[in-house]
This record gives sequence, structure tokens and C-alpha cells, in this order.
Amino acid sequence: MEVIPSHHTQHDFCYTRPAYRDPNDPRAVKESCYLLVFNVPELGLSEALAALLSNSNSLIRFEKFTAYSGLEKYTECYLILYRTLSSARYIKRKFDNYYFYGRYLHLSYATELENKSETKAKLDAFRRYYAGIHYAYSAPSGKKVRTRRMPSKPDKYMKQNIHPATPHPAIS
Repeated sequence: MEVIPSHHTQHDFCYTRPAYRDPNDPRAVKESCYLLVFNVPELGLSEALAALLSNSNSLIRFEKFTAYSGLEKYTECYLILYRTLSSARYIKRKFDNYYFYGRYLHLSYATELENKSETKAKLDAFRRYYAGIHYAYSAPSGKKVRTRRMPSKPDKYMKQNIHPATPHPAIS
């Protein structure tokens, strides 16, 4: 068993963070379709948690994750795989620090569990999205120029189906 990596531990809020380190700015390297859910009470709540974190049939894999040691006493960790990056991003934003059966859940992206093809598909989607932004603002004066049609929703390219597998049987 490995010790929990430092990028999965939850820290206090930082009041002196520089503007360039804004956590709401999307970055391809720190987001993933894989999520780890920490601080789940050991009460046999896997089905309740799966029902809570399922998002319109986009949940592919839901399992107890035992690779990391050093969890808090009487808590479990779960690994969740979503079909699209936008689904994982929505669930992380909505349920991080969510009060669940007496504990606050901590959700973190698990980019270290991605394989090479998943990482390549994710980086290609980000490249297409940011290429559209670059072409729209490519005028020398800095004014917005419509050189090609921008997507009506900025998350359009992130809804690419990276994992076409069927949803997890516990959700059905």
C-alpha cells in the first residue's frame, strides 16, 4: 500500500494566493475523468454514495479504492470514473466538501490513474478548445474577431465521450 500522495490531501484556504494560481482556471494536467472520494464513513454506504454521485448515466466505474494507506480512522476511499471530463468537473465542483453521513467528503482528481490514450484524448480536447479561443482573439488590436464560429457553450469540446463503456451496474 502506498501512502496518500500530498496532492490528494485537503489543505486550508489560502488567502495570499497569487492571481496566476487561480484554481478555477481550467488546466488539462490537473483535471481527469477519474475522481477519488475521501472521508466516506465505513458504514456500507457505497450504494448511497453511487446514487449521490451518478450524473445522468455518465458513471462508468465505481469501486472501493484500497491502494492508499493512511486514511483517517473509520473512513473509506472510493474511485469513480466518469464518461466525460465535464461530468467529472461538475461532480467535483458540486460535491467537494459535501456533508455526507456525518463527514465532509473530499473529492480530488486522480490523474495518475489515467492511461496514455485517455491522457492523449484529454489533451486533444483542450487543444481544440483553446485553438478556438486563440482564433477568435487573433486580431493585432486585441479586439475580438470572428474568424470562425465559436461554440455557444465553452464546455462543448469537453463533453467528448472518452469512455464509451456502459454505466456501472450498481447505478442501473
